[in-house]
Amino acid sequence: MMVPETQGKNWFHGNTVGFEHEMELPEGKKLHLLLEKDFTCLENRAEDQSDNYPNPKLQH
Repeated sequence: MMVPETQGKNWFHGNTVGFEHEMELPEGKKLHLLLEKDFTCLENRAEDQSDNYPNPKLQH
């Protein structure tokens, strides 16, 4: 999925969680695309979450 640079930068720095798009496919089918920020988990996890976005539910 490609996002225009300006829109991507606004998304990175802003409160928008993601983008959604639906494409028409042959034979009346549709492809639903969803691109969302990856927030840190609310519970402790063994996985590396250092590059995740801060979870808004943990911020005061």
